[in-house]
Parts: sequence; C-alpha cells; structure tokens
Amino acid sequence: MAFCLAVNEFYFHPVVVFMQDDKGGFTPSKFVVKFRRVPLPEMESIKALTGKELVQSVVIGWKDLHDEEGNEVEFSEEHLDQLISIGPAFSAVYDAFWDSQFKAKAKN
Repeated sequence: MAFCLAVNEFYFHPVVVFMQDDKGGFTPSKFVVKFRRVPLPEMESIKALTGKELVQSVVIGWKDLHDEEGNEVEFSEEHLDQLISIGPAFSAVYDAFWDSQFKAKAKN
C-alpha cells in the first residue's frame, strides 16, 4: 500500500484489558479505542502530561465497549472517566496509545 500524505485526524486501535478473576487468573476483554492522531510537533508536549491527562486528551471514542448488561456504552467524558478509574482498563488504554504510536511496525 502506498503512503498517503493526507491522514485522518483519528484512528482506531484494539485494546485488551486483563481483569483478575475469582480464580486468581486473568480474563481478557477486548474493545476498540478511537484515538486522536497526535502530530509530531505536539508529541513532546503530550509526553509531559500525566497518564490520566494523556488518555483524556487522545481518546475520542470507542467501539465494542459494553456495560454489565451487555448494552453498548456511548462515548462521553463521564464514561471515559469511569473507564479509566478501573486500573487495568486505564493501563490497557494508555499502553495501547503508545503501542499504536511506536510499535505498529513490530506487527509486520
């Protein structure tokens, strides 16, 4: 595929959250996050943000995120705050952002 100079302002990236279960193991759950594309000149300033500030700055939506009853959760700042108040979910989203920036070539 040829590289195109015109890029979208956002992209989707999978996230896997490993939640500890009642047997002492971990159960993976998946959803897809819509990240705001961060231009290179902004990258240095974004590195100075706290983890929470960074996630709040770059997450602009999601797909396949459900509540306990199986209903799709619509994106909102309130729901994002609820999501990142869950430690493993916060870590998974934070790591997915940085992985999407610098580790995408490792998949090839």
